[in-house]
Amino acid sequence: LTAKAVILNDLGELENVSVNLVTGFPNMKFLGIPDPLSSGASVDQFIQSLAYAATDNDYKKDLMFQNMTTPSGGIARGEEGVPVTGEGQMVEDLFFYKQPSVSLEVGERGYFNILKSQSDYKQVYVVELGDLDWGRPESLSTPPPPVDVWHTIKFLNKSGQPFTTAPVTTIKDGLVLGQDQLNYTSAGSEATVRVTKALDIHVDAVMEELSRDRGALKLANSVVYDKVTVKGTIEVSNSRAVSADVNIAKTTTGEVVDPGGAKVRKTPAGLRQVNPVSNLAWKVTVGTGETKRIEYRVSLFVPSTGY
Repeated sequence: LTAKAVILNDLGELENVSVNLVTGFPNMKFLGIPDPLSSGASVDQFIQSLAYAATDNDYKKDLMFQNMTTPSGGIARGEEGVPVTGEGQMVEDLFFYKQPSVSLEVGERGYFNILKSQSDYKQVYVVELGDLDWGRPESLSTPPPPVDVWHTIKFLNKSGQPFTTAPVTTIKDGLVLGQDQLNYTSAGSEATVRVTKALDIHVDAVMEELSRDRGALKLANSVVYDKVTVKGTIEVSNSRAVSADVNIAKTTTGEVVDPGGAKVRKTPAGLRQVNPVSNLAWKVTVGTGETKRIEYRVSLFVPSTGY
C-alpha cells in the first residue's frame, strides 16, 4: 500500500516550506474567521462572522471535511519514481506527516508519497441482507432484486501510522480493479476495502411462513397479535475457479428460534416494539462449483385481522 498526498497551492509562492499534513479531526472552530487584528472588519461585521460560523453547519463542514472525488485524469502511477519523504509524529489524537522543503508556485500541485507499507491480506466476499417490511405485502409478480455480493480486501495496518480517510484504488498486475473509500484506520487495526461487485458469487434469499397461532397475544389496549413462525433460506453458489470466503449479515425482526449456525446479536432497535430486532452473521467457505444452503427460523408477532 502506498499513501500519496497532493498539495494544491492557489494561495502564494512556497519556497522550502515545512508542511504538516494532518490525519485525524483537527478541531479548528474559527478556521474561516479572519483575524480581527488584520481583517479591517468593523465590530458589527466581525461579530456577524462569529455568529455565522457558530450556527451554519454546512459552512463548518465545508471547512473541515475533505472532498472525496474520483480523479478525472486517471490513476497516478508515480510511486516507483517518487520516494517517501518526511516523517510522521503522533501528537495526542492527531498524526502529523511532516513534508520538509516544499516549494510550489501559485497554481502548482505537488505530489508526495507519505508512506509505504506491506501486509498480508485476505479476500472476503460480503453480503448484507436487509429486513422485510412486515407491514407491507410483497408483490408476487415482481421478482426480488438481485443480491449484491461485494469483493473486499481485509488487512492489518502494519505501517505504524494511521491511514486517513481517502479514496483507495486497488491495482493488480497494472490493471485497475476498483476504487472506493478507505476509512480512518489506526495503526494495528484492520482495514476493509471494497474492490468491486462479485458477479460469480450468487446469493439467493427467500422466506416462507411455517405456522401461525392466531390471537396468541392480547394486549391491554385491545390490540391482538398472531404469532408467526417464518423459515429463511439462503443459498450461496460459487462459479469462480477458486474457493471463496463469504460473510453474510442479515437483519431480522422477531425472536430467533434457530439461527442456522449464525452468530446472533440483539440490537436495541426493538426495545419499544412487540418484536425484538437481531443481527445474524454467518461465515462460510464455498468451494468452486459448490452451493451451500443456510436455513434459520424466526418467530414474530404480527397484528391480527381476525379478532
